[in-house]
Amino acid sequence: ELVGVSLRAGRYEAAEGAPVIPLNLVDNSGFEWDSNSDGLADAWSTYKPAATSGFTFDTAVELSGSASQGITVAAGATQDIRCQPIAVTAGTACGLTASARVPALSAGAKFVLKVEWLDTSYTVLDYAYSQITAASGTWQLLTVLATAPTSTRWARVIVGIEGGGSPNVDAVMFTPAAAVPRYNLSMADWAAQAIFPAGSPTGAPGAIAWYIDRLHVRPYEAGFCALGF
Repeated sequence: ELVGVSLRAGRYEAAEGAPVIPLNLVDNSGFEWDSNSDGLADAWSTYKPAATSGFTFDTAVELSGSASQGITVAAGATQDIRCQPIAVTAGTACGLTASARVPALSAGAKFVLKVEWLDTSYTVLDYAYSQITAASGTWQLLTVLATAPTSTRWARVIVGIEGGGSPNVDAVMFTPAAAVPRYNLSMADWAAQAIFPAGSPTGAPGAIAWYIDRLHVRPYEAGFCALGF
């Protein structure tokens, strides 16, 4: 059996019969485009632009594809970027992941990955988040699992710095699937995941898992990837 996995605008689309790969609902989730060269990736906006903040479409630092989004915030200041609102049904369990590299943080500052739940009037009903509170020059994965509360109509993904710092963020993923963390397991844990089609030959799951993992963290290395098993 040959299964194709098509990648379009940072979203995953699996052919029938493929292992379940979450659909990414965030536009330009890998920060690959900045058509007006303003330093902020297309499809993302700022809540409160300020002189204490700066944005860099960073082609020198990346986890996936050819760029990441850099944010520079002065000590004591707060700034974030946010995706366009995503239509969500109340009661839906959703997963949010992103990778961040935070080489510098001011004292007491934190990098935050957040999902806000909005009603039909875009009023915030609730939110859930994950954070980094210690500087590190390596990429770190953040995961948020939450269920859209009653009256939710939209979700909004937010990444930013509270208190000052200079992070890069890449590979944001928001999907209506509570099982997202299994796509970020170590290779040793992959074999225990029942996500492979029946009849896979011996030894294939490990190889398939490796390819799926690569698609998750480096989705722009190929426009089309075929998995055979």
